Amino acid sequence: MTISARDYDYVAPKSIRSGWVRVTLKNVGTEPHHVQFLRLNDGVTFEQFQKALALGEGQALALTAQMGGVGAVAPGGSADAILDLQAGEYAILCFIPSPSDHVAHVAKGMISKISVVASSSPAAAEPQANLTVRMKDFLFDMPDTLAAGRTTIEVINDGPEPHELNFLLLAEGKTVSDAAQFLIDPQGPPPFTPVGGMNGLDVGKKGYLEYN
Repeated sequence: MTISARDYDYVAPKSIRSGWVRVTLKNVGTEPHHVQFLRLNDGVTFEQFQKALALGEGQALALTAQMGGVGAVAPGGSADAILDLQAGEYAILCFIPSPSDHVAHVAKGMISKISVVASSSPAAAEPQANLTVRMKDFLFDMPDTLAAGRTTIEVINDGPEPHELNFLLLAEGKTVSDAAQFLIDPQGPPPFTPVGGMNGLDVGKKGYLEYN
């Protein structure tokens, strides 16, 4: 499935077949965007989730399972994530804040509903990974370097909390310390370009990324 992220909404299918799904996020807006897939707990409606979200992010997330998504992508960019989507009702949303007013995009209407429908047709095969990244509290268990070229990365959440993995392409002359400082106190232009990743996964869940 392909999702177009605008300022501030999504153009996305209303339904998708369950199983392993390649999600392509295309950012056609002017700000960075991501897409988080949240499976609503059985019996929870999209309207109930929206009401809980108005009271706080924590209350809303307690009504869902975090199934992954495509990490932040810069304007004009695109990225993929391959997710194991179980049948059910989903909310997709963007938690990234606007740099101008620091208001999260979801509060500006960047949230949609998608139904994931069970199908009797053969499901897509699970990808074969070149390497595995394990997310723990609080570190990434992964190699220090990645080989150039096409790489399929398995991302597994081994920690007792939800985690995400985002890739940030550092600007020339910038360091990891520069990126960390900006994320703590975002002043001026970012020292990196967001190029996707795996959004929030609940404990024990996994997904796949493909990069060239």
